[in-house]
Amino acid sequence: VFAVNAADPSVVYKLRLTDLAVTGYQALTTAGSTPEIVNGITLDHAQRVAYLGLSTSVATTIQILLFSVSSMTPQYVDVEGDVLVNVTGDEFYDPAPNNVLCKVGNYNATVGTYISPTTLQCRTPTGIVPKDS
Repeated sequence: VFAVNAADPSVVYKLRLTDLAVTGYQALTTAGSTPEIVNGITLDHAQRVAYLGLSTSVATTIQILLFSVSSMTPQYVDVEGDVLVNVTGDEFYDPAPNNVLCKVGNYNATVGTYISPTTLQCRTPTGIVPKDS
């Protein structure tokens, strides 16, 4: 994660470590009449999060996820649940066993599996109640 402060307000970029490709960016805004300028970045590697300190009239911190999800297959699952879902993305981290949690809507999280820095597997919870169409 890095910020460009050449123009007011800052622009924050997220890069993939393997090839330095830009995987996301956020153009900050102006809060009232004060442009949001990044004045510090703190990384929490365990939680895969970056915290950006901003120079504004009020002390402000923005949280940015260091991983990204690009797709999930299958996109639709049976409401009975217990379906294996492959999650594809970038910069996934191999935590201690059973630390990958997958959440579907407001249902309890299920334990997922780390496969690689670009793949996770999750099982959908059972007993999902379909919404009215």
